[in-house]
Amino acid sequence: MSQKIVRRVDVLLMLAVLAVTTQPAHAYLDANTGSMIVQIMLGGVAGLFVFMRLLLHQLLSALGLKNHGHSGTTSSSTDPPDPQ
Repeated sequence: MSQKIVRRVDVLLMLAVLAVTTQPAHAYLDANTGSMIVQIMLGGVAGLFVFMRLLLHQLLSALGLKNHGHSGTTSSSTDPPDPQ
């Protein structure tokens, strides 16, 4: 157990030293790279919204607060006509 603690302290110390001693990279990002980064971020946000919506629907179905399937308020063309 103490070896894990020592290892974590070593890793945290190395990260602290690395964070303090970094220098600017002077890197260049062209327009295509920036556009790709924006698209990845927007896709991640859209995927997160879809995931949360599906999770909400599953939760509501599990709690019995949502109907499974059609609500039955609309008639289909395969329904037999009402007898009069």
